Order: sequence, then C-alpha cells, then structure tokens
Amino acid sequence: MSIHFLLQLLHSVYLPIFSAILIGVLLSAGIGASSRFLPSNWHRSSTPQRSLANAFGRYLFHIGIPICIVNFVRSAGFSLEILLAPIVAWCAMGLAISVAVLVLTVTQRVRDQKDRASFLLLSYLGNTSYLGIPIVLLLPQLGEAYFSWAVLYDVLGTFFASYGLGLLIASWDSKADLTREQRLRTATRELLTNPSLFAFVLGLGLKTVEFNQLFSQVLSGLAWSSIMLCLVVMGMRLQQLVRFSHLRLAIQPVAIKMIFVPVVVAAALTCVGVEGPPRLVLVLQASMPCGFATLVLAERYGLTRDRVVAALALSTLLLMLLLPVWVSVLTTW
Repeated sequence: MSIHFLLQLLHSVYLPIFSAILIGVLLSAGIGASSRFLPSNWHRSSTPQRSLANAFGRYLFHIGIPICIVNFVRSAGFSLEILLAPIVAWCAMGLAISVAVLVLTVTQRVRDQKDRASFLLLSYLGNTSYLGIPIVLLLPQLGEAYFSWAVLYDVLGTFFASYGLGLLIASWDSKADLTREQRLRTATRELLTNPSLFAFVLGLGLKTVEFNQLFSQVLSGLAWSSIMLCLVVMGMRLQQLVRFSHLRLAIQPVAIKMIFVPVVVAAALTCVGVEGPPRLVLVLQASMPCGFATLVLAERYGLTRDRVVAALALSTLLLMLLLPVWVSVLTTW
C-alpha cells in the first residue's frame, strides 16, 4: 500500500466524505445547543436536530436519491452481468444471518429476544446507500460507470432486506399495536412503492434520450448535492448517537458484518471469475458499516438500542481503517 495510493484515497474519498459528515455533526450539535434557549413549550416529542435530520431523510428518500439514480444510471454501464449485484447482496446477507444465528446459539450470551433481534439486524444490514453509493462514485477506481452495480445491490438487496425481512425480525416479539399481518402488508406496500426502484427503471429508459447541456448540468448538480446531503444527514444522525459506552456489545455483529462476510464474498467472487471493478463494488457494498435502518427498526419495535447505537458508531469508525485495505487488495489481487 503505497503513500501515493493513500494520498489519492485521502483526497478523492476521505476528504469529501468525512468533511460532509463533519458538517452534519457540527450542524446537529449547533442546533442542539441553540435549542436550549427556546421556550420549553416549543419542544415536542422530537428534538429540533432530529426533526431536521428526519426532514432531510424524507427529502432524500422521495426526491434526492431518485434524482441521483436517474442521473447516474443514464451514464452507467449496464449488462446482464449487473444482475449479479442483488444475488451477491442476498447471499452475503444470508451468510451473515447464518453466522449470527450460529454465534447466538453457541455462545448463549444473548438470551433476550429483542437483543437477539438487534444482533441479527446489525450482522447483515449495511449502510449501502448513505455511504456505499458515495464511496463508489468518489473512488477513482470506480466512479459513475459502476454506479448501477451499487444501486442494484442497495435497492434490490439492502432495502428489501431492511423493510421486508428486517421488519419481520424486529417485530417478531413486538407488542406494538399492529398485528404481524398488518405489518407484512405495510412492508409489502413500502417495498413496492420504493421511489428508488422506479427511478432505476426510469434511468434505464432515458439512456437513449439526449438531454440538452443545461438540463444535464442541472440534473448532475442536483444529484451530487443529494449525495453530499446524504453524508451530512449521516453526520447529524451520528451526532445524535449519544452513548458510546457499550462498544463491547457491538464487537461480534460488527465483526460478522464488516470482516467475516466481505472476506468470504471476495474469495467466492474470485473463485467464480468475477474480478476488477465489479468485484470491488460488490465487496465494498458487502463491507459497509451497520445501516441506520437498524436504528429505525430498533426505535419502532423497542429493540436493544444500546447495542444498535454502539454498533453504528464502531462500524463507521472501522470503515476508515478497512476501506484502504479493501481497495488495495482488490485492485492488486
């Protein structure tokens, strides 16, 4: 791993990504500090910084991310080979769940059903949208040409596993007001109305359409600003993860998610002849930190928040160390 490679990675990936995350952290902290001077009756069930992060998140889900997908899918390469992305996503998540169940069975240290659900979710759900997609776009070895691989991994893999399988795991022992049948119908409706899925199809349909230069520049500007806003929102949410005192609880699911599964995925892809940028995209998406969807599910169904918060913080920090390792190994091996 040469100094030139590390400097290139620092300049092209780390600097823009962690600068945007830092802006989010500072913005959330600043709003939190200023809100102390507001009248108490202005405070509702959610803090101002969390409300703003949620508003940004809704904008990104319904508008920002779909614009990104339409813009970058139009210029990305596409072939039948790309259908490997969701297959790898589900294989990686299935492997993670299997290993997590084995660990829980053998160790017998996690007995509470809600804690076991948190463990399972953390072991297989990754941050393939807010972090995975920006990293793929910013890496000099990948870029826009391989954007479709990252999107299919996220939209047909992680998203379905989050609000389909993830919802079922999180609500297994839930005492919430909805029945499991109602939750299943809700999850199905959310999956089938996912804006990113429709945006991907639209982007494919527009590949042969010529846009004028001004419109293309505006679309590209909106797409890149949405990518940066994803990172800012991530920083805001990280700042709101107040407790970092339970890192010990996060070691096992984070090790499964970010070390064991990516190593197996990389070896398996190499064995079947998948190499170069496609392999790098798929392994990077498989190695992304624990996803914020886990926190959403934990808060909705009363899972073990301490473990979830610790895993989100630890896995995000671990990415800083593992990213250059994955890129270096998979571009030379």
